[in-house]
Parts: sequence; structure tokens; C-alpha cells
Amino acid sequence: MPGASHLYQVRRWRSFVESDGRSRALVLPGAHYTADNPLLFLAATVLTECGYEVWALDWTFTASTHTEAREFVKHGADALLRAANEDAAGAHYERTLVLAKSISSHALPWAEEHGFPGIWLTPVLDHDAVAEAFREAQLQHLTVGGSADPHWKDDFTFPDGITSLEIPDANHSLQVPGDWRRTIESFEITMGAIEQFAGA
Repeated sequence: MPGASHLYQVRRWRSFVESDGRSRALVLPGAHYTADNPLLFLAATVLTECGYEVWALDWTFTASTHTEAREFVKHGADALLRAANEDAAGAHYERTLVLAKSISSHALPWAEEHGFPGIWLTPVLDHDAVAEAFREAQLQHLTVGGSADPHWKDDFTFPDGITSLEIPDANHSLQVPGDWRRTIESFEITMGAIEQFAGA
């Protein structure tokens, strides 16, 4: 996507704990769901507490971008990786993990090409390209969706290398509308799964 570099911004995630110097995570947002929104904020915090250095991508996602989502997400992932490499000042990480929300599940082939396992929150399985990418995935991944999310398919068959978690009654933000206690429980279950996956 020539000339699109101005659409992407990368920031190093704030952390109150010291990283292990061996692990890093790259956060790809939803179309209009940044790393400052609850689900990604908590997930990024969990990763820092697991010892990861975290970089987050922000972008300008417009209505027209939806028609070229796969290309837009891939260019964003490239920009994120490039900026993280530059910011890390020559550090060599033993593990790079992708944390992606919603539309950013289009980055699964990109992650596979780079050898990066991923955490895919509320992937858009109703997009044929995303569904096919999950069927063909070879690496270890974690995916979390809600049974009330129209983009999630509760009958989708993931390959053996993918750990799949479904949250009952949760929507596309993994919230349970009208029940904040269950929403907090949804987030807690999801963060526990992320902690386990990141520490494996």
C-alpha cells in the first residue's frame, strides 16, 4: 500500500516490571479498538508481567480500508515489526509473540511466515481468508472468541496446534452486555489463558 506509512504509528508499551530481555510481543489492534481499550490493555499488561517487551500499533482505519483489510493489516504488521526492531537497538529476542484483535486476524499468514506464534482475540472467522489461514496454520496459537460474537463460529474446527477458547454469551469485545460481573469473569478467563500461553 504505497504512501500509507502515515496511517501507522508504533509505541513501546508502558511497563511497571522489568522484562526478561528474551521475549517480545507485537500488538495489532482492532479496526477501531486500540491497545488502550480494556481487552488489549489487560492482555498487554499480562504479557509485560510475563517478562515481555511490548510494542503496540495504532492506525487510522477508515470505511474504505475494510475493502482491503488483508493488505492494510499486513502493511501495519510490517510497520510494527520494523519499528520494534529499530527501537530494540540490536537486541535479539528468543521469542516474538503476536497479540491481535478482530480484523488483525488477517495477519495470521504474516505471523506464520515470520515464525511468530500468536494470540488471536475475537478473530473474524466469517472472513473466508481468515478462516482458511486458521485451517492452514502450522504454529502454536491461542484464539479466544465469544459465543455471542457474529464474527465467531462455534462450530469452526481448528487444527491441533491451536488452542481455542470460547466465552459463553460474550460479544465481539468479550463483554457480556448487561452483566459486568460476567464481563470481568470473561476478561479474567481470557487473561489466564494468555498468561499460560505466553509462559509456555
